[in-house]
Amino acid sequence: MSDRWFGKAVREPGHPLAHGYPGIREPREKRGLVYHSAEGNLATMRRIILAPGPPSWTFSNPKVGRLIQHHERGTNVWANGSVAANLPFDACESEGVAGEPLTESQTQNLIDLARWYVKEEGWPGFKRLQQAWEHNEMVRFGAPPTACPSDRIPWNAIIPALEEAPMPQPTVEQILKVLELVNKWAEALRFDEPLDEKDRAAIHWLTKPS
Repeated sequence: MSDRWFGKAVREPGHPLAHGYPGIREPREKRGLVYHSAEGNLATMRRIILAPGPPSWTFSNPKVGRLIQHHERGTNVWANGSVAANLPFDACESEGVAGEPLTESQTQNLIDLARWYVKEEGWPGFKRLQQAWEHNEMVRFGAPPTACPSDRIPWNAIIPALEEAPMPQPTVEQILKVLELVNKWAEALRFDEPLDEKDRAAIHWLTKPS
């Protein structure tokens, strides 16, 4: 596992004593992410995260702007309702209250965060009830019942986005080479001349999906 701080997040460290359990190492590998509803605004979330806790969580997801990371990936934060729920999962609190849909920015933040975890933790994917969880689903790990995140998480947008393979981004050199070959091809067609096999192969290689 590489960097434990998400490059797309702002670092705002939480209270140094608001995590962990005696005799249990951290950071540790995590099996999934638990998404929460903060039931409050960002100012309140910041006051809580600076207290010796609980609760504590790994990421805050503001209505506008970048994710905020409070603890290293793999830290045993106190957010999911029980020791058995906190040890295998990291936690992200989204600003807002029940009945308030996530903003477009918040949804994209959760997608980006899940994609980073899949890569860094080596997960096989991001599936519901495997790597993708809600706070209310932690009852199976001994957590008390809760309405959180109150149907606020748009899984119908998040899960498909994680299943889509990202489109390869061509380099500037590749783009210029393709333009050069296309112009050459256009000139050949203009004079009814066939393009040689070498140039055909080059165009095919430069434009095929990776």
